[in-house]
Amino acid sequence: MKYLVVLVFAAAAIFNIAGIQAQNLNRCGSDAMFAQKVQSNPALLAQRRREDSLWVEFNNQPNGLRGGGVRTIPVVVHIIQSNAQIRISDERVQSQIDVMTEDFRKLNADTTQIPVDFLGDAGDTQIEFCLATTDPNGCPTNGINRIISPANANHDSQDEAQLKALIQWPPQKYLNIWVPESMPGLLGYATFPTQLTFLPQLDGVVINGQYFGRGFGTPPSSYALGRTGTHEVGHWLGLFHTFQDGCSGTSAANCSSQGDRICDTPPTAVENYGCPAPKNSCTETPVDRPDQLVNYMDYGDDPCLVMFSNGQGDRMNFILDNLRSQLVSSANLSATGCDGTPSAGCTPVAQFSANTLNACVGDTVRFTDLSVGPATQWLWAFQGGSPATSTDSNPLVTYSTPGTYPVSLQVGNALGTDSLLLTSYITISSSINPPVSEGFEGAAQLPTGWSTWDEDGAGTWEWTNLAASLGQNSVRHPNYSLTGTGSTDALVSEPYDFQNVASAWLTYDRAYKRRSAFAIDSFWVSVSTDCGNSWTRIRNLAGTTLISVTGLAAATSYVPGPNDWKKDSLDLSPFLGSPSVKIKFELKSGGGQNLYLDNINVDALVGRADENGNVQSLYLAPNPSSEELPTLSMYLRNPSAMNVDVLGVDGKILGRFATPVMGQGPCRISLTGRGLETLTPGVYWIRVDSGDRSSTLKWVKF
Repeated sequence: MKYLVVLVFAAAAIFNIAGIQAQNLNRCGSDAMFAQKVQSNPALLAQRRREDSLWVEFNNQPNGLRGGGVRTIPVVVHIIQSNAQIRISDERVQSQIDVMTEDFRKLNADTTQIPVDFLGDAGDTQIEFCLATTDPNGCPTNGINRIISPANANHDSQDEAQLKALIQWPPQKYLNIWVPESMPGLLGYATFPTQLTFLPQLDGVVINGQYFGRGFGTPPSSYALGRTGTHEVGHWLGLFHTFQDGCSGTSAANCSSQGDRICDTPPTAVENYGCPAPKNSCTETPVDRPDQLVNYMDYGDDPCLVMFSNGQGDRMNFILDNLRSQLVSSANLSATGCDGTPSAGCTPVAQFSANTLNACVGDTVRFTDLSVGPATQWLWAFQGGSPATSTDSNPLVTYSTPGTYPVSLQVGNALGTDSLLLTSYITISSSINPPVSEGFEGAAQLPTGWSTWDEDGAGTWEWTNLAASLGQNSVRHPNYSLTGTGSTDALVSEPYDFQNVASAWLTYDRAYKRRSAFAIDSFWVSVSTDCGNSWTRIRNLAGTTLISVTGLAAATSYVPGPNDWKKDSLDLSPFLGSPSVKIKFELKSGGGQNLYLDNINVDALVGRADENGNVQSLYLAPNPSSEELPTLSMYLRNPSAMNVDVLGVDGKILGRFATPVMGQGPCRISLTGRGLETLTPGVYWIRVDSGDRSSTLKWVKF
């Protein structure tokens, strides 16, 4: 019954994991997580009872640390990041390992704070920690893995399996510590040794990255000394909270079977926060002692937790001897490098990347070897490229013919070789002459020559048939389902040839509805004149300026209706003359909604179309248009002033203005500010007269 009460209480804590007393943070979620697992796997509770029985038997032996000297535990730290930016340095990781070793070995400088009542109980557990220098494959490592996963970087403890499925080294050989960037409402949690038998894939410790390492945490005075790691590893080695089961285990007869199962840590009625004044919350026999408020397994602030007891050291060594013996064995210390044994090396596993997967004819592509394990030999093969083969580690290759090509790499060292072939890996495009229209009405994929860029690997732009402004299909960024924020994903067009273009415009339809007033997504449009090597941003929309329809879509993934679309028009004339112009659409996630694009058009005045008359290649864009009035683009054979008339369908002149003399070559005349903003939606005619003849274009205003 006592177990049932404890488990019910712990399960309830799952739903009240923040806000205990006046706290915004729960010091530890280990009990609540264990209680939740027992509900679906009752065998865990039976296993814990068997361990308790063995511990009682062990504890009846003569007192003193068992285990035979100092034990070293190999550690691997998995840092879960939302993007490639390093927020937790290697030095910060090492500081956490140092804190744990100091605290477990009673080497911490603040042992002077141990009350006189417990000076004889404070113990050196004879347990140390070491960042592994050899990984499970025998390859050299620094014991730190950085995993980019925005969906897990802001971690909810209820997503434990998802977090740990990203990466785990064998738990029989390494203490796995996962460090997400943040974990709202919770400092950390750990699995108990009981779970190793039934749930080895979850074994390890999770620590909120905001409170990981020495000298970090908010506010600094509370949790900045790295003792969340000390506390959670204590659980991982079989310790309970000093306040476990409240005032139970109060006598010599039951102190090893009730409460925290440790006889030299006095029972404590409830958890203690901050740095509380001395108190005695439970009555013991035959000697009644005050609460051990400075014990690492209570909930106080980091500066006020300064000791493990000798009995806690006994229990942790008992766990190492019986449930985690392989971890501290001589063979494992050698295999993980924690006894100083250098890595014997490993056969490399071939991996590589390219600086672009969509290049233009004549471009040079840089390939980078990313093979796991030290490679000393490389043999690349580049179909369609020059050179066709290379033995460089990071070769440069030029492609002269459009097409999609495979790339292969064989790597080797003295221990062996490995090969990787990626078919249809790189696409080389030739520039297309505008005008071009893309409505994504082909197969269920992006058109040939278009590409995406996924900054964090969580998801990016995709073809969809859920909505369209024209036809049946469009492209969307599935931002609603991507829980990470701050990452930027790009959709990049095929290249366009602007060498023989007098004027050019980009138009596209977008649909976007906000998720909440606090989720600020940003949308950018950029242009490259060197096939994507550098970019110039020409449009920046965010928050309310991005929306195409008012209201909020908070509870479901947004799918636009037929009236949700808005047309944008951008002048591309500043980029004339380039043989390979690319357009990039980017969304920087602020945790908001999906964004849809459709009906993307690159319109251009190409060449010199009319040998007669001074005004050539006359063009009006955007057309149709709404809030943004169009601009006239043309090519003048000779310098000239012009008269511009706006006529209704009945031929009546509704507006007229004259321009100053404009020079020979491409020129543009904006209709904005000409008194046309008040015209009602409808069909109009724009007439341009340069003196020798006039030209007329139809304009649709909606």
